[in-house]
Amino acid sequence: MLLAGWLATFGWRIPFNVYFLGLFIFIMVFFFLPKGEVQKPLDHGPKRKIPLAVYGYALAMGAIMVAYYSISTNIALYLEQNNLGGATLAGTVVSFTTVGGMITSLLLVQIEMTFKKYVIPAMLFTMGGSPFSF
Repeated sequence: MLLAGWLATFGWRIPFNVYFLGLFIFIMVFFFLPKGEVQKPLDHGPKRKIPLAVYGYALAMGAIMVAYYSISTNIALYLEQNNLGGATLAGTVVSFTTVGGMITSLLLVQIEMTFKKYVIPAMLFTMGGSPFSF
């Protein structure tokens, strides 16, 4: 995201060149990922139904993703229209949300041990109260 924001200073089409990194990754995987035999899943008996709570979690996560991406995709327009900055600043701001996710994933075990069964409400409260959510 930071690279895309910097590339946007050269034109709005240039940041899409970041997707060429996928070609580099494809080549690395093709040549260096070990090839082996495909393992078949073990048969553990009859399939069980998915608990109803899983559907609730999936719906809630979808709503969170819609809220997050509506902000991250429109932040450049907001900054530009209010004369607060351009595409470079927008890329920087959105990249800091990635840093927040990285820090959270590094501390996830400690967070789960601290909040126990209230970890999901605590995370949602933290997301909603962050300065980037406004």
